[in-house]
Amino acid sequence: MFKNAEFVLTTSFHGVCFSILFQKKFFSFIRKTGEARITNILNMLNIEDRIITDISEISYDEILYNTANVIIEAERKKAQEYLIRALGI
Repeated sequence: MFKNAEFVLTTSFHGVCFSILFQKKFFSFIRKTGEARITNILNMLNIEDRIITDISEISYDEILYNTANVIIEAERKKAQEYLIRALGI
């Protein structure tokens, strides 16, 4: 469903992750108490403007996935290097 979506509104961490991986326009609703995993990943990728607390905050601005993709690739590489060291491969 995420892959074929034109626009995603989600409250879940996994919804945010799939939206990012499939490079969809999306927003994540955060409860007043917040959701650390969602805010952490969006802050890390410099797309924290995708967090909203009210539907009136929705805009149709494009997401700069080029920057996010560079960060994702660097994090993926760090994770792979860690696994190689940890497993002694």
